[in-house]
Amino acid sequence: MLEPLVWKVEKVKDNNYQGHKMDALVEATQITRCIGSAALTLAYIAHGVADCFYLDTHLKAWDVAAGTLILREAGGTVIDSKGGVYDIMKPNTIAASNETLARKISKLIADTDLKTQRKRL
Repeated sequence: MLEPLVWKVEKVKDNNYQGHKMDALVEATQITRCIGSAALTLAYIAHGVADCFYLDTHLKAWDVAAGTLILREAGGTVIDSKGGVYDIMKPNTIAASNETLARKISKLIADTDLKTQRKRL
């Protein structure tokens, strides 16, 4: 059994705040869980307990190194948030149980960014 959902939202005075992306993902999914550990989440995806993981900030290489290896060995996919080749030294991570799902998440994020940019004009 997974931990219960704990979701913390803070008001931020930061122009780089990316909450609109998380809002879009929450709306597009049936269940959203914030486990608090990138490595554990990646292991859950590899085991089939979870389907996907997205985080665009605050990750370090040591947070995801073992988890990405485990997930890839289990047949999962790890890409960057723009759908490109994943670079472990950059924090924009999409991990999924399969490539099709990873690409859908990437498209959802890109579409959400585009909508947000249009609203700001």
